Amino acid sequence: MRGFDSEFRKFMAEFRVVTPTDLRRSDIRQRPDILHKKLEEIKQEAPFAYKGIGPVVNTLTAAGIARPVVELTPLMTIKG
Repeated sequence: MRGFDSEFRKFMAEFRVVTPTDLRRSDIRQRPDILHKKLEEIKQEAPFAYKGIGPVVNTLTAAGIARPVVELTPLMTIKG
């Protein structure tokens, strides 16, 4: 996950991330240990943390194992 800091900042600016810990609370923002831990957990599930599915679908299609029928777009990720 190293080297993706700019993508992560952009992701956090564009999307509303809901966690049990409200990262906007002033008392949480004053605790860098808590804030750092929660941001690292969120970073692990950010969209750029995953490889694209395209090459896998292309390989399966070329091998005659599967054929694509629809492309889905995720609305949310739930972890835990």
